[in-house]
Amino acid sequence: MDLCVIGRVVSDRTAHQWGQWRRSRCEIHVNGDYADGLSGLEDFSHVLVVYAMDNMGKVRMKVTPQGKDSSPEVGVFASRCPWRPTPIGVTAVKLLGVDGAVLSVEGLDAIDGTEVLDIKPYMPQYDAVEDCRYPAWVDQLEF
Repeated sequence: MDLCVIGRVVSDRTAHQWGQWRRSRCEIHVNGDYADGLSGLEDFSHVLVVYAMDNMGKVRMKVTPQGKDSSPEVGVFASRCPWRPTPIGVTAVKLLGVDGAVLSVEGLDAIDGTEVLDIKPYMPQYDAVEDCRYPAWVDQLEF
């Protein structure tokens, strides 16, 4: 499988911090070849960002979520931990704005320089984000 990097995260965050992402704001700079693909995205309140997690450490099949003693040990696929066989992250984020090839987002759990693999609009028929906004044409699609 060939994966394509469509852009990069630009953020003041250079290290991972558990539980500090919800209000974190950053930008996604989309490579020029893909900028036209952002057309219409500004009509959505939330997007899904698919990205490559880097430098996440050794793959583990059993984890304690966020390393908390109060969390049970579970399989990696029953958690959102970063120590995965294929280090791909997916996060639903609030879209604050689109300016050319730059997205401003809130809530992305990725650090500065993270490679972005894909951006998808939030659609309630597929996703679960509270208080979302989307254009009326989405209700006309067949799912």
